[in-house]
Amino acid sequence: MTTTANEDDDGFDNTERFTLSAAGKGIIAADVVKVVNISDNDDTEFNLARTSASLNEGGQGSFGIRPNTRPSSNITVTLTPAKAGIGIDTDPNTAGHQNTLFFRRYGQIDAWDKHKTVSLIAFHDTDTADESFTISITGKGGDYEDKSATFTATIDDTGSKIHPAHQCATFTGATLNNACKHPVTARGYFTNNSGNCGTPTGTPSNRPITGVIPYGADSNGSATVQSSILPASACVTYNNPDRGSAARQRQIDSGYQDCSSAGITDCGAGGVTVHFPLPHPSGAIEVSPAGSLNIDEGESQDISVSLSAAPSANVSVSLAKTNADVSLSSATLTFTPSNHSTAQTVTVSAAEDSDAVNDTDTITLSASGAITASDVTRSVFITDDEVPTGTIEVTPAGTLAIDEGGSTGGSFQINLDSAPNADVTISLTKTNADVSLSPSSLTFAPSNYDTAQSVTVTSGEDDDASDDTDTITISASGGIIASSVTKSVSIADDDPTPGTIQFTAGTLSVDEGGSARFDISLSTAPKWDAVVTFSTTNADVTISPASLTFTPSNFSTAQSVTVTIAEDSDTVHESDTITVSASGGIDAPSVTKEVSIVENDQPAGTIQLTPAGTLIVNENSDNTLDISLSVAPNADVTVSLSKTDSDLSLAPTSLTFTPSNHSTAQSVTVAADDDAERRSPVLPMSGSPCKCTTLFCIKGDRLNFASAKRIISPAVIFAPAASAMSGNGQSILGASRSQRFEMRTASACSSGLIPSASSAMASKRAANG
Repeated sequence: MTTTANEDDDGFDNTERFTLSAAGKGIIAADVVKVVNISDNDDTEFNLARTSASLNEGGQGSFGIRPNTRPSSNITVTLTPAKAGIGIDTDPNTAGHQNTLFFRRYGQIDAWDKHKTVSLIAFHDTDTADESFTISITGKGGDYEDKSATFTATIDDTGSKIHPAHQCATFTGATLNNACKHPVTARGYFTNNSGNCGTPTGTPSNRPITGVIPYGADSNGSATVQSSILPASACVTYNNPDRGSAARQRQIDSGYQDCSSAGITDCGAGGVTVHFPLPHPSGAIEVSPAGSLNIDEGESQDISVSLSAAPSANVSVSLAKTNADVSLSSATLTFTPSNHSTAQTVTVSAAEDSDAVNDTDTITLSASGAITASDVTRSVFITDDEVPTGTIEVTPAGTLAIDEGGSTGGSFQINLDSAPNADVTISLTKTNADVSLSPSSLTFAPSNYDTAQSVTVTSGEDDDASDDTDTITISASGGIIASSVTKSVSIADDDPTPGTIQFTAGTLSVDEGGSARFDISLSTAPKWDAVVTFSTTNADVTISPASLTFTPSNFSTAQSVTVTIAEDSDTVHESDTITVSASGGIDAPSVTKEVSIVENDQPAGTIQLTPAGTLIVNENSDNTLDISLSVAPNADVTVSLSKTDSDLSLAPTSLTFTPSNHSTAQSVTVAADDDAERRSPVLPMSGSPCKCTTLFCIKGDRLNFASAKRIISPAVIFAPAASAMSGNGQSILGASRSQRFEMRTASACSSGLIPSASSAMASKRAANG
């Protein structure tokens, strides 16, 4: 006999058992069980969509990964770079970089046979070298415990190189002035078009010259100044975008004040030296207090002015205004190198006028002389003496609708319909403790009174499921007289509606290898879509679909779920508990649905008879035979009894055993009529589809009965005791010439029960008829 193991999609070994049974008249042999160990040939490693990738520095890439075979249980895969410089992310929807993947043995979600994407991020570094990174892949769980693989990523640094070695940047222009003293040297080489050191190109007619400085050539020496190369009116520009340009730019910008030009030498043998003037010191005009000036009409305010850096000579700071009603106590301030940091005071005054309108002005402070400093402006806001009337405007009109717990909430805008004469503070108050306002106050100036400002309204979570409301009161104070207004807010509660998951009560019975359905609905409309999910405890049980969605409109319409039971190799009745849970717009407790799995594999067993051995029945009398099954069947079993002798009667002639009462013996009454003939009736017992036979014989006025148990030799009690056996399975028995016996064998079995025993039957006929 040849045993063949078929291919499967998993990676673990299997075990199979074969039972060998002998049947027929030629031998009596016990069953033999043979165990076969199947060594799986699938490689329980990882399947990579590709094993390496090349990325530019600062760029991104990806690769796919999954188990090579179905894992023996759910598994987790961890990815770890061997060194810093590359990032991995397995879940772009989660903040940060994730490095784990999850694969399920069964199901469509996180399916083991679908590649998952791993994102790669090539981080910037400070060098210009290409690098290679190894990413370790390790499994955890089932037959993938400690299984590993590697992925290689190469990062090309070319994309981040600005100027490789010997690449040149442009240096344009220089001027000549022999009066410039104490030059500062910026070192570098000029090259001509052939790349060799040479004299810069250009003409001595007020045009700039152009040369190039090789990358990394800062450390070369300088040559003697030759001031006759360029005319005095040529200009200087430096353009060098390569690495280190910031440091070189600082060298080029250095020099000494009052020098208005620079000189450049030719290359010569030692390089080039560039001479530049030092510009005036850079600084700033400092004004205190910072920010704008707010002055009531008819009042004044002081400002303080100083310089942040010492000038190379005296500096004049002028103050200019535009409004005729504004006056300055000083229009010009003088600072020297020694008193530049000492603040000087200027008084700004606002005169009375005849209108009721707030006024503004801008004061500009400018520096001239031996410092480079930008102009500084200060805004002046003049509050008129009389407070105007106006209205608080709120848009949009109507009620503001927001969601409970919403992060963005809702917003409305506020502005004033007329200009105030001073800043106006808008205060917002609420009555509902769950409501938050941001901001809770606004400030409007005379310059922006009609520019709408936004207020955001949010509502925190509460414990109830009821919608809520609030009223916001908006009030103004300060430079306008305006009546308070209100804004209504409606709050849609976000707590799910209480309810229950509904389905038909009772246990769902499913045949092994088959499927069955049950229907599910919700008792109450969810506040928003609700998702019903299922979980099982038995790996042979599959639920389809894996989830159901109920909307507020279809919540009461039942949806079907199919429960499918996979075949298994045992003969055990199984069960499962399906847990049904709801999430989303309904708050419903989880419920369970019991599943009974009807086993379709028949168990092996025997028909058991009591008493064992011979059953003695006196002629014209009866006796009792008790029958039971050795193991529980997986369905009801009918044991049928039949006979060959008309003088023998059985009651009843069939018995029914269930999985629950298989071991409880049921009685059969065997009765023998009174006649003048001595013989051995045959009592066959059968359970569909084949026969089960019991042997008995009559001794005088007694019936001798041999039961069908596990393979036994026929046991017959005869009288007289002396006997002689002939061949071919027949015997002539007895001490009297008037008696003869015949014996033969048969097998026994029944539906739902595969017995391994044989029975014997015999017949006896009297010589005298």
